[in-house]
Formats: sequence, C-alpha cells, structure tokens
Amino acid sequence: MADQATISLVVDKIVAAFNGDPNKFEAFLTRAALETELAELESQARNLQAAQDADNAAHQAALVANAEARAQKQAEIDAL
Repeated sequence: MADQATISLVVDKIVAAFNGDPNKFEAFLTRAALETELAELESQARNLQAAQDADNAAHQAALVANAEARAQKQAEIDAL
C-alpha cells in the first residue's frame, strides 16, 4: 500500500486536474463507468454479429446442398 506522502501527492494531482471541483471529478468517474459499460455492450454486439454471420453461413451452405440435391433429383426424373 502507498504511504501517506504518495497518497497526498495523488490526491493533489486529482484536485488540480479537476480544478478542485468535486462535481467534475464525479462526472469523470461516472463517464468512465458508463464508457466501460458501453464498451462491454459493443463487444457483446460484435460477438452476436459474428455468431449470426456463422449461423447464416451454415444455413447458406445447407441451402446450396439442398439446391444441388434437388437438381440431381430433377435430373434423375428427367432421365426417365
């Protein structure tokens, strides 16, 4: 754990950075928390999109295979 001098130095820098305005510091902390939550939601959206893309690719492959099977079956019928 930091000693009292280090803690005081850090607090002084924080106070200076926000011009001694606790509302600015609170707004900074709130914004940081909200931006973290937003980043988590954006990551979740990217993961969901990737899963949907993979699912769509699998369905597309199944549709192509089905179309090929239908074409083959139709060719067998036409050959009769």
